Amino acid sequence: MIRAVGIALGLVLSIGSVRAQPAPEPGAGDANNTTPNTGNLQSGGDERPWAKGVSKERQDTALRLFSDGNKHLNNSLFPLALEKYKEALKSWEHPAIYYNMALALRTLDQPIELEAAMMKAIEFGPAPIDNDKFEHAKAYLAINAKALAWIDVSCKKLGANVLVDGVKLFTVEAGKENRKELRVRVGKHTIVAERTGYNAQVDAPSIEPGQKFRIELQLYTSEE
Repeated sequence: MIRAVGIALGLVLSIGSVRAQPAPEPGAGDANNTTPNTGNLQSGGDERPWAKGVSKERQDTALRLFSDGNKHLNNSLFPLALEKYKEALKSWEHPAIYYNMALALRTLDQPIELEAAMMKAIEFGPAPIDNDKFEHAKAYLAINAKALAWIDVSCKKLGANVLVDGVKLFTVEAGKENRKELRVRVGKHTIVAERTGYNAQVDAPSIEPGQKFRIELQLYTSEE
């Protein structure tokens, strides 16, 4: 069993004061808000990687849903805002939509999902969200990382199902890597490998921020 320790960054910068803004009218735009604006998105067309292959119809649909989500976010209706942002992303995976979704996730205590959304928000650099939001995103990722750790689990017993905290990660198959690394909250976790006639369970020690808990599960029968 290997327990590898990483280092979590710690920048103290809050983005709590950043509020979503309504989608601008055509031709409008404010470099200090998180809204995709017409001038920013339409100029350059498909040369902008976050707009590549996205039709005008899909962009309009996403902007409408994004605007609805912003209204909910500004009214502290965070679950409704999250729902609208997820719907918007089905039409257009714009970084600004991911950014505002991360703001909603922050209030809903979903640090793993928040990290994934914020990473998508900064994927193309500051251009699609502006420099201030880009820097806020990076700083908040560092803050959020203090709530997260890693589990790296593997198993070689063919046919075994591997679960962490009751959620199935994979079934061991021939020729596959049969290993999974996943983000988890800090604290204690239960790691299980099970197959008919076999069972292995590990209650991992409390995993601290930035730490990686590595384990290979071994399955034996009662006779073994």
